[in-house]
Amino acid sequence: GMWDASTFVQRELEIPIQDLSAAGYKIMVTGHSAGAGVGALLALRLRHRFAAEFVGFGTPTVCNLAMAQAAEAFCINVVNAYDAIPRISAA
Repeated sequence: GMWDASTFVQRELEIPIQDLSAAGYKIMVTGHSAGAGVGALLALRLRHRFAAEFVGFGTPTVCNLAMAQAAEAFCINVVNAYDAIPRISAA
């Protein structure tokens, strides 16, 4: 699922992200719908090593309350008023 996809993306981009961060670039992750779910998880995973931030559009629910509260400081989610997907929870 999305966790596995975020693992794959992190593995593939770890060195370029490390190089860009070391060069002073800001790490910004973004995505839409399922890609935003992957991006949100990726930003959470990268946060322990880099000052990664996230902006998602229509991000589905991908984490529990504790993870969501930890992400509030660096994650922004834009949701259309009539989009049901971001409001559906598996819990």
